[in-house]
Amino acid sequence: TRQAYNDLVREYCAAHGQWLLDIAALESHDDAGNPIVDSHGMELQYAGYSSDGGHLTSAGSVKMAKAYWKLLAEIAKTR
Repeated sequence: TRQAYNDLVREYCAAHGQWLLDIAALESHDDAGNPIVDSHGMELQYAGYSSDGGHLTSAGSVKMAKAYWKLLAEIAKTR
């Protein structure tokens, strides 16, 4: 159900021209941009970004912070 929810949010934002900080997508790709998925193609959290599956490591925190600031910069360009 998590994958279905993430897909619906992505579809909604795309269809309505809305900005999206896609945390699920960020967390499910390694530093090289390779997707981390299970045998059914469902997104999984990259182990390098969390030691317990829920709380971010310093590497995960840096990735999320950079993505957040990049999104804010892109939004600012349109204002």
